[in-house]
Amino acid sequence: MVKRFILAATAAVSAFSAIGQSDDIKVKISGFVKADYWIDTRKNTDGVDGLFCYYPLAPEYDANGKDLNEQPTANLTALSTRLRFNISGPDVFGAKANAIIEADFTGTTEVALLRLRLANLNLSWPKSTLLIGQAWHPFSIPQFLPRTLSLNTGAPFQCFNRNPQITYTYSIGPGFKVLGSLNYQSSYESLGPNGKSSIYLRNAIIPNLDFQMSKTFGKSTIGVAYDFKMLRPTIYNVAADGKKYQNNNTVKSNSFLGYYNYTSEKLFVIAKQLWGQNLTEFLMQGGYGVSSTNPTTGIQEYAPSKGTSTLINFCYGTKYRIGGTLGYLCNNGFTENVSKIYGRAENLKEMIRIAPNVMYVSKNFQLGIEGEFNRAYWGNVDYNSKGNVVNAKAVNGFRFLTSLQYNF
Repeated sequence: MVKRFILAATAAVSAFSAIGQSDDIKVKISGFVKADYWIDTRKNTDGVDGLFCYYPLAPEYDANGKDLNEQPTANLTALSTRLRFNISGPDVFGAKANAIIEADFTGTTEVALLRLRLANLNLSWPKSTLLIGQAWHPFSIPQFLPRTLSLNTGAPFQCFNRNPQITYTYSIGPGFKVLGSLNYQSSYESLGPNGKSSIYLRNAIIPNLDFQMSKTFGKSTIGVAYDFKMLRPTIYNVAADGKKYQNNNTVKSNSFLGYYNYTSEKLFVIAKQLWGQNLTEFLMQGGYGVSSTNPTTGIQEYAPSKGTSTLINFCYGTKYRIGGTLGYLCNNGFTENVSKIYGRAENLKEMIRIAPNVMYVSKNFQLGIEGEFNRAYWGNVDYNSKGNVVNAKAVNGFRFLTSLQYNF
């Protein structure tokens, strides 16, 4: 498998290099090699062999009352290593055209397999841009991603999602932009009766819709965004007599985001406040639940979760950099009483994160350390109180991460 990958990668780079010699098509290859080592004081909900950390797990006790999740772990991996192709070519419809293809290894533990991160075409006119393909979801605000050493980039306190989309941005005046976006799901998908899948959005026909306005003044930018999503969890339900009945019911969710950024040569600050419903495809807490079931046909109706999150991230310096992240999220239950829940961490009431970091940067080389303290409050879901979490108790987890990166 590794041998086949090396041969395929060599052929691809050779092909792109040959294309890049054309006067009409230019290709720039970039990326980085990155190694991460970390130690956790407690087991976490995580991904990619533990590289992507969400939150410390709730207690699970053995027969002697020992918490099985109070277990330290450690790991070293280079899975976040990344390769990127920037391709520019002739104008299209009077617009400057460029494309991006980006891949890494963090979509799987099979290190010989590349994962598609980005693949999009950008058309740029004097006052507008059109993006088509896979890119960061507009709610992630790709131009203002938090600067962290951890691969989680502030999740689950901020939206983390890349997806297929059509996004149009228009400049109304100096520094004032509006954005509209049609989004579908791939890799980052909603949860439901069939597990994680894009079928719930596809069956609803209407894409995930996003609108955004931002204003830049000097080195600061302030913006607001709105996200609408409609899912159809199932096309039928089964009654007690075993007969199938078509279910056309959907679950609708509305989310609002406000943000502020300051960027200068030495200082970067981003602050985000989110009020969200059913944001599981963004790797965030929540989901939706069954709010009623017809006793005759078994047809179900649904209600989305509610939650808020706050994230502040900063980075200061050039060669020597200090920074950190503060995060807070709160589970506010559901819009109605629910029975069965399709979601993520439905018994997590709230969570706090404090994560300072220090980096040394010299030309293409970067070395850094980061400490990530997480306090999560786990409890019991009260299904008779719109799914709010009661009797929550805190558990603490700490991660020490060191990262070495070489850019090319």
